[in-house]
Amino acid sequence: MQRRTLAILLITGAILAILIVLFWLFGGKKLVQQPPPIVPSGGPQIIPSQGTSTKTGPAPSPTALREAELENLVKRRAMLFSARVGSYSNADGFLAIQRAEIDAVTSVQAFLEGQRKQLATAHPAQGTYFGVTTRAVVAKITDGLPVLSHRSVTVAVQVQKTQNNGDEQSIQYEEAAVSLIQNGSVWLVSRIEWKPFTQ
Repeated sequence: MQRRTLAILLITGAILAILIVLFWLFGGKKLVQQPPPIVPSGGPQIIPSQGTSTKTGPAPSPTALREAELENLVKRRAMLFSARVGSYSNADGFLAIQRAEIDAVTSVQAFLEGQRKQLATAHPAQGTYFGVTTRAVVAKITDGLPVLSHRSVTVAVQVQKTQNNGDEQSIQYEEAAVSLIQNGSVWLVSRIEWKPFTQ
C-alpha cells in the first residue's frame, strides 16, 4: 500500500511539474492592464484627414426618397415581368406565360394567352424541345417621370434571350418596352412590345 501511494504521489507531482513548465513557457505572460485612453475635455475630437471634407450635403427629402423607391419598384417590376413572360418551353405547355398574366391588365392577359396558344401549336409538347430563357439586363424609365405624379410609366428593358430548338441554340438581344399603370398600390403591365436591341 505504501508503494502504491508513493507511485500516485510521484505521478501527480510529475504531471503538476509538467503543467507548471508549460504554463511558464506559453501562458505565463503577465497581463498588463492598459490605462484608459485619454480623452480631452469637451469630448472626442475628430480630425479630418487631408483631402476629405467633414461637410455633408443636405439630407434627401422624404419625397425624393419615395420617388427613388418608386422608380426602383417600377423598374424591377418591368424587368421581372419581361423575364417571366420571355422564359418558356413546350415541356410544360408554355405555362410560364400563363403564370405571368396575373401581373397584367385584361387586354395584355388576352394577348399573352394568344401568344401561348400560337407557341403551343407551333411547338407541341410531344415534339422536339423548344424553350427560351430571358434574362433582364438593364431597365430605364423612358416615360412617366417623376413616377409620384404619374399613374402610368414606360420602362425600356434590355434582355438577353437564349433560344433552344432541339440541338440548336441561339442568343439574341432585345428590348422590351413595358408600360405599367397604377391600380391602387399595384403596378400592372398595360402593354409590352418587343423589338431587336439597337445601341
